[in-house]
Amino acid sequence: MRVSSALRVLPNRNVSAMRRAAAILDISGGDSFTDLYGIPRWNLVVLPKQIALRLGRPLVLLPQTYGPFEHDSHRNTASAVIAGARSAWARDARSFAAMRAVLGDRFDPRRHREGVDVAFALPASTPSDCVREIASHQRAGEVVVGVNVSGLIANEQPAATAQFGLTVDYLALVHRVARQLLDGVADRLVLVPHVVGDGPESDVRACRRVAEALAEPDRVSILPPTLTASETKWCIAQFDWFCGTRMHSTVAALSSGVPAASIAYSLKTQGVFETCGMGHAVVDARSTSTDDAVDRLVELATRRLDERALLASRYRGVVDRAQGQFAEILDDLDASGAPV
Repeated sequence: MRVSSALRVLPNRNVSAMRRAAAILDISGGDSFTDLYGIPRWNLVVLPKQIALRLGRPLVLLPQTYGPFEHDSHRNTASAVIAGARSAWARDARSFAAMRAVLGDRFDPRRHREGVDVAFALPASTPSDCVREIASHQRAGEVVVGVNVSGLIANEQPAATAQFGLTVDYLALVHRVARQLLDGVADRLVLVPHVVGDGPESDVRACRRVAEALAEPDRVSILPPTLTASETKWCIAQFDWFCGTRMHSTVAALSSGVPAASIAYSLKTQGVFETCGMGHAVVDARSTSTDDAVDRLVELATRRLDERALLASRYRGVVDRAQGQFAEILDDLDASGAPV
């Protein structure tokens, strides 16, 4: 694609599609415009942006996280891409500040904007009867909590601990929190895989591992990995409290008014939670002990009614912003003359 975008004599169907496009909207997976995940992922994220600019197509960077950039060359590349985009949106105040710092004197307030995570606008859809039974309250007064277990960390914990600089024993943390939830907070616990499939980062394998260790099949269940994103969101919306390591699993809760906490392994989560006034519910696994993390998460679960009331005053406004920012993006492209 790089060669084809520079030399028309070597056609490529993807480049041809980009040439025909009115605009290129790029989201970097939401949080991958960074070199945090290694060089192969960096190349996959940055090269399509550079190709779009080389082709002269209007490039819109949808709301996402910018950075961190550990290498100066990557930081310089990111600055050039963001400056060359028709518009660039950050998904929270912290990401916006990071984008502004990367741009320096290239910052343009008309094109470089603060938004919210697009997942706040994801609609929920009702799954099948059997799945509804897993996620919903089976009898009056029953407390159901959900927990997402990240395969990115759990499946290769020693490597992930070193890569992200974790100061907790992640699997021990998840197991202890789940155990205490079952012992004193919840009637049932539902494990929620967010990244599915058979790959090395699959949450399905991680959830099964935790379920087997808890050994309470009558009280612990796992959502089917075949659910769509909208169906998974519907299930998460039924819980009394939710804890996730995958950030977008927690966005499904926050955008549904469900009090949530996060076990964070990077800076991206704090800013998104602060968007909803819930920054206090982020437990940073890079700067706390396993014991302290367990205590904090169980405390948040115990205070779930207060947390729900706090979230209720904020989340609908964030959902409205998520939906409205797409209209702004399209209006801007329309004003630029792009035939959208």
